[in-house]
Amino acid sequence: MVTHVDDQSAFATLLIETTSTAVIAVSGSGAILFCNPAAESMLNIERVRAVGVRFIDCIAKVATESVAAFAEAFDRATNTGTATLEFALDRPAPGRLNTATLRHLSNTGSGQLVVIEISQPPQLMASELSHQEVDNGISKVVRNVTELRQAEAALRKAKEEAEAANRDLEAFSYSVAHDLRAPLRSIEGFSRVILKDYENELPANARHYLNRVHRSALSMAELIDDLLLLARVTRSDLRECIVDLAELARGEIARLREAHPDRNVEFVCGPVQAAGDEGLLRVLMGNLISNAWKFSSKNPQARIEFGATYQNGEQVFYVRDNGAGFQMIYADKLFLPFQRLHRQDEFAGTGIGLATSDRIVRRHGGRIWANARMGEGATFYFTIGR
Repeated sequence: MVTHVDDQSAFATLLIETTSTAVIAVSGSGAILFCNPAAESMLNIERVRAVGVRFIDCIAKVATESVAAFAEAFDRATNTGTATLEFALDRPAPGRLNTATLRHLSNTGSGQLVVIEISQPPQLMASELSHQEVDNGISKVVRNVTELRQAEAALRKAKEEAEAANRDLEAFSYSVAHDLRAPLRSIEGFSRVILKDYENELPANARHYLNRVHRSALSMAELIDDLLLLARVTRSDLRECIVDLAELARGEIARLREAHPDRNVEFVCGPVQAAGDEGLLRVLMGNLISNAWKFSSKNPQARIEFGATYQNGEQVFYVRDNGAGFQMIYADKLFLPFQRLHRQDEFAGTGIGLATSDRIVRRHGGRIWANARMGEGATFYFTIGR
């Protein structure tokens, strides 16, 4: 850390000297007091020759904009504290500005587009500048902010594109929710009715094929629901509050016990809270608890544990089971959509749940990972970074 005043001044000077942004200090009379190497490129003049020359006279030699426009920008900076001016260089300047970072004017071909910012700082601390022997102190600082403006424009464009993509995603989600679900409901419903009303009249092969159609329609409907949930998780707004994760876990266990009354699963849970979006964390806990429930289904003494611990000063939550487990060499596939480590006939599912969990955790600024041994169970860890 730089603490000494002299060190701070030297550090500030070093930054100004080495930055690729042109920096020019101008006196109250408009004369250049100091300019860094990047400014030499913009002004097309050695800085030792630039000192003492009026900035407006200097820039007018390399810019297509009029002297009056620069004078008006300086007046605006005097009145408001800052002003910007966009202009084209009359000819490409040598050095750092003659790069691909400055876009060319396609309509006139007159040179490179430059944006300068003129500011009137209340105080400027830089030892290099204090050595200038001038009658007037620093009145204005001129900076070439072309790259900054280009970066801002790129960010705005990226934001607009992301918003457009989200709108397209919402339209697709609507189409999936309505246009695809309707025929699936018909397939599932009619196949169920035929199996129920005409079971004794159908040949064995016909019943077998119809059962496969019915199960496939149900699986497709479940997959659509999971994909829609994954899309909502990605774009929904976060509403942060204190969430009782233990209560969410107990609620999911209660739902699973009601749906599977034949199973006897031991559940261990301590008091656990976190700050986050309650709706998304409910989905997260539902995914992880139901995952543990599913993969421990072949263990007659199934046990699921939810809790929290600390690792290197960070609170880490975990869901542990003593179920099927998996081989750790495939752990990197766990949180990718449609990736499954077990066959569908062993454990049913869509392969979307853990991908959704990963999105939820990352949206909360955390991370998720797992440890497991084949046949001995798995533990899923996650953090909430907010």
